[in-house]
Amino acid sequence: MHDIWHYPRSEPAAQIIRTLAVGLVSAVAIIEPRRRGKTTFLLDDLAPAARRDGYLPIYINLTASTGDLEDLLASSVGAAAEGAEGLVGRLRKVGETRIKKLSAKGNVASGELGGEVEFDRTERRGSLRAAFLELARIDKPVLFLLDEVHKLADEGASAVSWSLRSLLDTHRKRMKVVATSSSAASYEVLVTGEKKAFNRWFTRVPLPPLGDAFVEHLAAIVRQHFPRHAIALPDIRQAFAELGHSPKFVRDYLNLRILHPALSHAGAMQEAVAEAARESGYEDQFARLIPLQKTILVALVSGQSQLFSEDTLKAIGSVLTGEPIAKTLMQRALRSLADKGWIIKQGRGDYTLTDVLFVQWLQEQIRAGLLAPPNG
Repeated sequence: MHDIWHYPRSEPAAQIIRTLAVGLVSAVAIIEPRRRGKTTFLLDDLAPAARRDGYLPIYINLTASTGDLEDLLASSVGAAAEGAEGLVGRLRKVGETRIKKLSAKGNVASGELGGEVEFDRTERRGSLRAAFLELARIDKPVLFLLDEVHKLADEGASAVSWSLRSLLDTHRKRMKVVATSSSAASYEVLVTGEKKAFNRWFTRVPLPPLGDAFVEHLAAIVRQHFPRHAIALPDIRQAFAELGHSPKFVRDYLNLRILHPALSHAGAMQEAVAEAARESGYEDQFARLIPLQKTILVALVSGQSQLFSEDTLKAIGSVLTGEPIAKTLMQRALRSLADKGWIIKQGRGDYTLTDVLFVQWLQEQIRAGLLAPPNG
């Protein structure tokens, strides 16, 4: 089904195809925060560009199954290989894997598997090596689109990671990889260390951020398809900025305005921000942090950026142990928060939060009295 909202990123897709075609690298990685349009880019921009260049694109979302990753990879590769010879073969292969759930995010008809795919644990297990041999028989170059590749760094995934790396290296002249990850820290775990299968294997490439042209595209779609809805360009621009420059969340805002014409810009923003915070899982992620890390984040969002000052160390300590926090403890906590992508260092002892939506969520918790900033 044609997506009227889709903003084509044809040039970045073509650039990646050109980069792989040169042959100096066989695998690239796009590392961006969640809800920045990476999956849409893979499926709606990169896959069509790959097909036009003669590739067979195979999309696999590595978070799609809670089961064994080799089952997911082998089933997906085998389905694509058989499917390259016709739709009947593709559907037969998918049927053999006993998929319990397949959402619209996966596109079986075009050789792409992913999205919400859940495999039955009693499925017929296939060998990843056998699936690659089947794929290699097809006289066609292959482009693997691996979404959330950091899952290969999970505990228990070492064996399949080494197997996949070996198979991709063996067929590197005809099989290329574009991977994505929403977690820079988890990606670094995957690619750092001599004992890691993918140590220094990927070449990172940027996905240019969406900007004014994207916002103007959305406004043009509104004018063309929903002319009776008074949704002004400045409203869309503000929504895009306040929703973390997320194409998914700004579309949620537009859907609210279109489905509920009486809803004001402010009302739609309030609902969209709340939904974005829920969908981003901030509450669960925040709950997993240690008390010192939580207090640091609350202090930062409350304007206490100079975290090594005596007043701040004393204030943060007062809500934890009653004693000032040692600078070494503060340094370790800040390093951990930075590694996990919560904060970024701007200058000596000066930090800021990276996610505007998380900032808004924290501010709302403080306003509701659920969190209290340390008084420095």
